Amino acid sequence: MKVFGKKSLLIFDLDGLLCNTEDVYLEGWKQGLDQIGLSIDRCQLSTLSGQSPRAIDAFFINKD
Repeated sequence: MKVFGKKSLLIFDLDGLLCNTEDVYLEGWKQGLDQIGLSIDRCQLSTLSGQSPRAIDAFFINKD
């Protein structure tokens, strides 16, 4: 009998297929922005997904 030792597995869920973290991020954005008097909804957050920090800054600077 061959022994291969203990196996370990680590799964990275970077695209949200295994665990939907969008609601967690939305709540985090809402709490952080609330502290500085700004707000964001789910649609606005989805437009910011994957954007650079500079693009996100520009979004809030130009927001009414």
